Amino acid sequence: MTHAVISGVLEQLRSILQTDQINLLAGVRNESEKLNDTLLLIQGVLEDAEEKEVKNGAVKAWLEQLTRISYDADDVLDDWKTRILSSQIQLLDDDIAPVSEKAWYCLFSLFSCLKSVVVRHDDGSKMIDINERLDRIVKDKALLDLNERQSREEPLRSTSSFVDGSEIYGRTLKLNRCTSLRKLPEGIGKLLNLRHLELEGTYELSYFPRGLERLSCLRTLSKVVLDRDGGKGCQIGELKLLDHIQGELRIEGLGQVADSKQAELKKKEKLRSLALVFPASVFSEEKEDEERQENRKRMMESVFDGLQPHTNLAELRIEGYEGNRFPLWISSINTYLPKLVKLELHECNQCSELPALGRLQNDMPEWEEQGDEIKLPIRRRDEEEGFIMPCLCELVINSCPKLKVVPHYLFSPALRSLAIWNCPQLTGRQPCLPPLLEKLVLNGNTGFLSKSILPLLMSGIGSPDHNDTTNNENDYPNLHSFSIIFSEESSLPQGFNQLTAIQTLEFWSCKFLDFKPEDLKHLPKLQLLRICRCPILKERCRKRESWTTNSHIPKIELNLDDFIPE
Repeated sequence: MTHAVISGVLEQLRSILQTDQINLLAGVRNESEKLNDTLLLIQGVLEDAEEKEVKNGAVKAWLEQLTRISYDADDVLDDWKTRILSSQIQLLDDDIAPVSEKAWYCLFSLFSCLKSVVVRHDDGSKMIDINERLDRIVKDKALLDLNERQSREEPLRSTSSFVDGSEIYGRTLKLNRCTSLRKLPEGIGKLLNLRHLELEGTYELSYFPRGLERLSCLRTLSKVVLDRDGGKGCQIGELKLLDHIQGELRIEGLGQVADSKQAELKKKEKLRSLALVFPASVFSEEKEDEERQENRKRMMESVFDGLQPHTNLAELRIEGYEGNRFPLWISSINTYLPKLVKLELHECNQCSELPALGRLQNDMPEWEEQGDEIKLPIRRRDEEEGFIMPCLCELVINSCPKLKVVPHYLFSPALRSLAIWNCPQLTGRQPCLPPLLEKLVLNGNTGFLSKSILPLLMSGIGSPDHNDTTNNENDYPNLHSFSIIFSEESSLPQGFNQLTAIQTLEFWSCKFLDFKPEDLKHLPKLQLLRICRCPILKERCRKRESWTTNSHIPKIELNLDDFIPE
């Protein structure tokens, strides 16, 4: 671990020491070179130290202290690198400015971010502190009798002065994990030879300048942030010429762009993963009337329509979409995106039902919905009709406030576990459970299903025995686990008595729920009854009301402790 951290710091140092701007601040280069030499000295004994730390606690403590110092140095260097790169790019903003003017601007820019190491506690003073801490580390190294096992590298010296911007950066600009970076400099469009612009972990980055379309050689572009107000920032049409983009791309700031088709995402054939991010909470119920909200929704729908990607796309993520409908290229996804293996829908809370996804042909590991997000797994289809995921084993539907009916094609025969959380608008028009289901969880307000699970137990809506609640075929012999969580109901749901194969029964945080032990006599296979944070049931247990009659239940847990009825 320590060796990897130090190697990363040395790499950062090499990059910074090659940048001539660091010469403009007296003492900063000296401290940087000192740090480089010290780390190279320490690096030579790391192999010996990492072997001895197993048996020597002092060596282990020495390595831990060294790791902490190295992490601190890496943080300082990250800040330096971001500021130096920004200063270099800004120099390109004025092509006709004389070199002396550029040098003065560079000096001013660096002094603004690297102040006097004597007067202020800035990055320079942090570097001095780090070097002093490392000096103590070096002294302790001698006391620990650590031996050098590899030759040290010579420190890398600085190179040239002001050169063409494309030569400064070569073909790659890495700004990964620059967590304080808020905007890219206006001159970035002049780096015509740039191949890779890496922006992973730049969570505060909210502004891209115009000029992105000039970077037609780009292969890697982690994300782009569009100007939402049509101002001086990057516009959607600037993606048009970036046909060599590959790997992953995240487009933020969608919602009110002029013409999303200008991006021509259909031509980005090497793009594997695409994230389309719409502005969160674009609608305000208090400030906008219904007509204006509808206009905004239609605009968002129009934007979404124009963002159809290339058929080679494998992963698609949609965030914050608040239109009422999905575009055709998602509804007919098997035709428009035949190679898609992953689809994620996050906070698409204005849509009342999932898109008709058709028979998706490729593989995905799982379906999951968490919070306001939906993840749809896609497995290879077989000869079964009507199911888009015939091999789906686990399904979680969570916090879909406007969902009224679960699509029948989700309850494939292979489904083994089903959980429905906080879907208050669910009606009685639900598909029946697959016959091999083993686990069922109802959490929070699940609409009609909070009162009656009969819709899930029927043989199917419209079938001859739809209203026949005595059909023995509805007993679901494989359904061994049933949980009710955060229910506001006062009684067990209707149809509960048909689940005769239950072995584990759980009730969590159901403050109004009340039933008697004899209400469970229809569960001859019940092995575990777990009751947690259910005050009425807790009181019944405390009074031992009729619990002694339930000798067929081997184990009862009350608030996670074993309850032994008298």
